[in-house]
Amino acid sequence: MAVMPHEGTHTIIFGTIAVPVGSAQFDGYLARPDQSDPARSVVVLHGADGLTPDTKDLCRVLARQGWVVLAPDWFRGAEPSVDALASISDHRAIALIDEVVEFLASDDLPYADATRPAVVGVGAGGRFGLLYADHNRSVSAVVAVEPMLGDDVAEAVSGIGAPVLGFFGADDEAIEVESVDALQAGTPNGQWIVYEGVGAGFLDAGGDGYHAGAERDALARTVRVLAAALA
Repeated sequence: MAVMPHEGTHTIIFGTIAVPVGSAQFDGYLARPDQSDPARSVVVLHGADGLTPDTKDLCRVLARQGWVVLAPDWFRGAEPSVDALASISDHRAIALIDEVVEFLASDDLPYADATRPAVVGVGAGGRFGLLYADHNRSVSAVVAVEPMLGDDVAEAVSGIGAPVLGFFGADDEAIEVESVDALQAGTPNGQWIVYEGVGAGFLDAGGDGYHAGAERDALARTVRVLAAALA
């Protein structure tokens, strides 16, 4: 059986896990290699659609590369919506990701090595990931798929020392190609890919914007960047 460049070969374990946040907790989705030795860690950040089957599939794809992958549920089981995500401030998002990284580094997850985690985010999760990589300089790499842009993101990427990889569809009406060009110019360690003839949501296999070719290329590039950073 042929194996695509982004398809790993590790046997994995996956499912819902409770993530402690202060004195409370919220659900997350964990996928990891079926092994006892600690493996490098990746935090996956979903967008406005919530912790969807597609996000969980992304976690499993990355786990098959041999990494421990944890995706927190921003909404804590509530109905996903743009308004609900907008209610999460940048400060709160960064604090939540800090909690996730601390959990990965805790004795509760002896199979996870979170010394220099990577971050992968989609949509608003991509934006939070970029801001977090600027906040936490121990992040080894950050991948952002269709992140929401703004002056704060441009400022953040200019200071990120880790490799940055970003993706957009040229037909995504929420994004101006000129702004992506400016982002590329301002990201010293980054590469921003724009897929011609591709719109928003190209990674979502269950959505109208799904594009198999762009998904395949984006996943292959993501795996290459993470493999180098997490080696």
